[in-house]
Amino acid sequence: MQQRIKKRNELRNVPPHLLAGISIHVINDKGQTFADIQRLDPYFTKVIQVESMAELIKKLEQQGQLKADDMAAYLVQRYQLNAFLLQKTLYYIYADYLEKYASSPFVANFEAFDHGPVETEVYRKYRYTNNLEEDVAFNDKLAVCPYTTELLDLSELTVAKCCSQYQGAWDDQTKNLTHRVGTPWSRAYARKMDVTILDEDIIKYHHLEHLPVSTN
Repeated sequence: MQQRIKKRNELRNVPPHLLAGISIHVINDKGQTFADIQRLDPYFTKVIQVESMAELIKKLEQQGQLKADDMAAYLVQRYQLNAFLLQKTLYYIYADYLEKYASSPFVANFEAFDHGPVETEVYRKYRYTNNLEEDVAFNDKLAVCPYTTELLDLSELTVAKCCSQYQGAWDDQTKNLTHRVGTPWSRAYARKMDVTILDEDIIKYHHLEHLPVSTN
């Protein structure tokens, strides 16, 4: 009981948005090492050991960090987007959020492909695996993300806008707003050797590719 109380008190140092990812599991054993505990209790088989609360917080933040493939999995499972619309929607969610807050909503690496910005890891998973249709890790990450509500609201709005703007745009470049002169995509595409779309370009030039405002 004393150990349990001690651990609960230590949790006061954990940021509130990370608490959803924590539970306390206490066992009584005579093991001398963490390996002994793993052997005695299957609950700990896949658990990693940390030496301090600071290290625990760091690990939780790393594990809970949203990535582009997490967001893509959510979009595919929630909205059944095809590859083209998925990439457009993912990019606009990222760019709109980054432009507004000067911080990225998830970790991403967009490159300038012929038909627009493409997140490379999402491209790989969509084309060669079923991970985006099956992965549900985004549920746990969204549960501890401090801006989940805003991100999901933005996602819903962006899906509607992208479906309206980009249906049929694969063969009609006049509808492809990211291809306008001076956009982040056009600047990366012109570099040839390094086609990574830079965050600083998005912040400065995303206004050139804004989606039309929806009207009822």
